[in-house]
Amino acid sequence: MKVQYANYAFQSCNIGDMAQVYALDVIYRRMGLSHDDIFYFNRDTVCHTIDPNYHYILPLVTADLSYFDLIEYLVEQGLDKHFSFVPLALGQTRWTFRTEDRLGKFRHIINRFELPIGCRDYDSEQMYKSIGYPPYTGGCITNTLPKRQDGQYDTIYFIDVPQSFLAYVPSNIRKNAVFLTQMSEDALSLEQNIKRAVQRYELLRDTAALIVTARYHVATPCNAMGIPTIMIENDQETHHWTFDPRLTALNPNIPFYAKEQWEHINWNPCVTDFETQKQVMTDLIISRIQNSFRIACAQDNLSTFFATSKKKFWDTFESNKHNIDLFDLTIELDRKFLSNIKNPFRFYLYGLSDYYLKQNECILLDYIQRHYPDAEFLGFVDSKKHGAFLGKQILHPDDMKIDANTYCLVSAY
Repeated sequence: MKVQYANYAFQSCNIGDMAQVYALDVIYRRMGLSHDDIFYFNRDTVCHTIDPNYHYILPLVTADLSYFDLIEYLVEQGLDKHFSFVPLALGQTRWTFRTEDRLGKFRHIINRFELPIGCRDYDSEQMYKSIGYPPYTGGCITNTLPKRQDGQYDTIYFIDVPQSFLAYVPSNIRKNAVFLTQMSEDALSLEQNIKRAVQRYELLRDTAALIVTARYHVATPCNAMGIPTIMIENDQETHHWTFDPRLTALNPNIPFYAKEQWEHINWNPCVTDFETQKQVMTDLIISRIQNSFRIACAQDNLSTFFATSKKKFWDTFESNKHNIDLFDLTIELDRKFLSNIKNPFRFYLYGLSDYYLKQNECILLDYIQRHYPDAEFLGFVDSKKHGAFLGKQILHPDDMKIDANTYCLVSAY
């Protein structure tokens, strides 16, 4: 088995949704990885692109619902065994666990996370703590983007600001501003989606003198890159800042203005250095990713080592199994039942397991036929399987004919 790092992206019309993908990519570069070292995928591509000979380390760095949907799909497809899920900056949304039924549905997915659960914000930390998991708040991964070089930057960007806000903007700033949106209706491929996000954030990094935005994933990455940033409230009722759990762990260096404060905005914000905290966050993220990699490699090493013994004993079993009677099931069946009934007898075996079908054999049937050669085997009975097996037609339970000397023995359930 080989181990590879992964980055998950989902189709989105919001460039900001790719901000965490971009930030994780930058983390991977700091780890010395190239583009070819990373497995990029989304739900639509994973079945066709996954290599079953690999084990993938997948950091979880965005809203948890995105991963719950993905992991549930991987479980359905039998692919989850190829992944380690490392929660580094999970953020819950208002819809994550709104009902007990929903919580129950997702618990089996959370149990696949490597602990502790790194959370983007304190609301998420409290949520995971309340249902019994060890969490910590580490902030949004976009806080780790490298600070840009000192230089001359001239462009003022207003990105997705509400129309009602513009009345509060000084005319000299407004007339020189470039207005952008993070939203796009373009139907892009996975690679195009990521490329578009990279181009947007690199444009802002290389040209912005000031960013004014109502978008969390504009304000946070731009502040990390050392761009003077002002974040304002989105005054739409459905997006009111008091509803946004992400703000409980907004970088404290980002000036945030609610609608009631718009007339008091400082239009010349300073960039506050937080490189020490950024390095702590980056080191923690890298150490958790690398530790998951080391664990996966160590597990594979030990499993491979002990598999030689497993194979040796399995080969011994395979070559002698038709002479071996020391199975709890067969001995108990014989002692408590078969030896006490009138011989010869007739019997069905109820339940045809997938293992029997795969191995093209049934050890219980083999045992009975060796020890009770006069007994008549009438066939397998299974309500969900059809056709024939070991020379006998598979019957539905309704088709059995039971009498005083005919028995149905449960062989699988």
